[in-house]
Amino acid sequence: EETVYVNGGKQKQATVKAKRCVKIFSKRNEKQNISTELKLKNSIKAPLKKGDTVGEINVYKNGVMVDSVAVIANETVQKANVFDRLKDVSSRWTFRAK
Repeated sequence: EETVYVNGGKQKQATVKAKRCVKIFSKRNEKQNISTELKLKNSIKAPLKKGDTVGEINVYKNGVMVDSVAVIANETVQKANVFDRLKDVSSRWTFRAK
């Protein structure tokens, strides 16, 4: 699982995961150069439902892409309302007694 920022949500972050496992087969004692590339959407906005696609993971074997797997939201994030945003702004204020 990875954590991503969610714009405009009641929660500021959500966990994401690969939609499925990836298996790469090779001959015994054969060395492989396996690498991955995570590509997330530029902006992940609320509302976000569990299971929504937020990006992809590309899997490379010896420099050649062999698989691509969707990255999905592992949890639901509701859209923030006016009161949530006011609470967020007011939490940054500091008060000093004189």
